[in-house]
Amino acid sequence: MHIMPFWLNYLPFSSFFLTILTVFFLCCTRSTMRLVTLVVLLLVLCLASSEAWLFKDNEYVKMFQTFLTKFKKAYSTSKFAERLMQFKKNMDKITELNKKRMQQIDEVAYGVNQFSDLSKDEWLAKYTGSTDSPASVFLEGASGMFTDAEEATEEEMSDAALDAAFKAGFDWTKKAVLGPARQQHECGSCWAFASVATVEAAIAIKNGKRGGILSPQMLVDCATDCASGCISGHASCAYKYMRDTGYFADAANPYKNRQQSTCPDKSAKPVGKISNALKTQPAAAAFIKHVKTVPLLVTMHAGPLQFYKSGVVGNNTGCPNMINHAVVLVGYGATTGGAKYYKIRNSWGSDWGEAGHFRISAEGNVCAIHKYGGFLPVL
Repeated sequence: MHIMPFWLNYLPFSSFFLTILTVFFLCCTRSTMRLVTLVVLLLVLCLASSEAWLFKDNEYVKMFQTFLTKFKKAYSTSKFAERLMQFKKNMDKITELNKKRMQQIDEVAYGVNQFSDLSKDEWLAKYTGSTDSPASVFLEGASGMFTDAEEATEEEMSDAALDAAFKAGFDWTKKAVLGPARQQHECGSCWAFASVATVEAAIAIKNGKRGGILSPQMLVDCATDCASGCISGHASCAYKYMRDTGYFADAANPYKNRQQSTCPDKSAKPVGKISNALKTQPAAAAFIKHVKTVPLLVTMHAGPLQFYKSGVVGNNTGCPNMINHAVVLVGYGATTGGAKYYKIRNSWGSDWGEAGHFRISAEGNVCAIHKYGGFLPVL
């Protein structure tokens, strides 16, 4: 284990100016100039030694060592200092975010997880469909694929009825139609995991029991006419492939955390095919109607999820009105204070968030959750 010396915490410009001023101080002969230089030197030293960190250096190192052990990570000597510095920044950010909860600004708790040594851009690039991509990345490519579902529009569902439905709640995770949340690792294959999960759930609901696990890897490798494997993909590509070619057992093509150079679907037999896919309206009334039939694939911006631990993601996240992540809507409910939320299954493992899930406000368009409709397969 390599521990970064405390003096490496200081910003490069501080060390640079300290060196220059020290040399100048030692070389000066005029007493007045030496006095002025000494004052400036002491001022810069004070600034350099009072970085705006929230914890002591040894505390960061101890937390980082715990993080590395828990998540089984290791870095070379050349990378250790860089990752520790990013971890320090993230720890301070997590602390500031949690102040909002303490101040009752929002209802989300943040904490250390497997992403705590990554910058936001690194995390988005590795664990979502792409870095801040527009919605078209997910929804273009297979035009005409979806049939519009019969809707219960907002006008057909009164506010009182909507409030009552959310208060009553619904949760597929309590009905054993899906296994534990799966792990996409450092591959932007959320679209493949989300679409496969909806088909697994549809099969379980139809048969009255869970079936086998299906292969997202086959989609990553083979649904390439309108998707880009680990870079990005979308519901239309996934469902089109599963309609035309079929869906495969996970054992036929286990997950590799990368796109393979060739598609292996010719050497394997599909388990079955879907007959169609439906698209709902982008509204709470439509979402809660259709999710009671089968879990829905929905899209959103993942911005506030990097350090998410628990609670309901609300309107105070600063999310842009664009999407970069595909997930599975598995239920809905309301907090004791009456705030309506969706329960969503992610693909970052069962040790992330609330057992692999998170909750997000169903009111308004938080993180673009209502920008586009939900998607569901028809067997």
